[in-house]
Amino acid sequence: MLLAAALFVSTAAGMGAKKGAPPSAQDIANAKSQGLVWVDTSAKLYYKDGDFYGKTKAGKFITEDAAQKEGVRQAKITEKKTYTKKKPDQSGIDASIETHASTPPKQ
Repeated sequence: MLLAAALFVSTAAGMGAKKGAPPSAQDIANAKSQGLVWVDTSAKLYYKDGDFYGKTKAGKFITEDAAQKEGVRQAKITEKKTYTKKKPDQSGIDASIETHASTPPKQ
């Protein structure tokens, strides 16, 4: 059984058109269907799914157990935060005084 697992891992690691080439969409789909994780070899993190699955510059597909045995940590996936720039107040009212900005302050 150990030999079969080693053969599976070596076959999975070889997925992709050629060494150094990013995996194709088909390679990524096949790896997901086999339950493999994507290991970012430069960051020593692995991804089960998400935006970085199969997309980092240096990486490989292997089993989660094999990744953990190599000392690779699971990446913490956070949702992308979208920030909207606060628009300036268009009313022309200065909040620091009680009068309209275009009129002189009362004396």
